[in-house]
This record gives sequence, structure tokens and C-alpha cells, in this order.
Amino acid sequence: MSDHGSETVDAFLERIASLKIKREREDEERTRKLEEEILQGRRERQLRRAGEASDPCCVCGTIENWTEYC
Repeated sequence: MSDHGSETVDAFLERIASLKIKREREDEERTRKLEEEILQGRRERQLRRAGEASDPCCVCGTIENWTEYC
């Protein structure tokens, strides 16, 4: 096998390794963003629940009861 042929194989393997590293970085970034979105959604739901619990209109259940409280 000539040196030129082995250089081509080496370049190919280097490119594959580089693509693997790039994919891993992209996967980590995508995972980080998804985890942030999940945590943000949880925080927003907790705030809504806390607001609903302190609002007497939200515990009424029906429009008729709501008018009595609000």
C-alpha cells in the first residue's frame, strides 16, 4: 500500500473522529436546552399553582360560585 493511500485513510478516520466530537457537542447542547425548557415549564406551573391557590376565584369551581366570591 502506498503512503498516499494510507494518508487518505488517516484523513478519513480523522474526519470521522471530528464529526463524532461535533455530534457529541451538539447532543450535549440540545440536551442542556431541553433540560432548561423542562425546568422552566415546571417553574411556570408552580407559579400558576401558587397563584391559583391564593386566588379565591380559582377555588369556586363554577361561574355561579365565582360571582359570589368575586
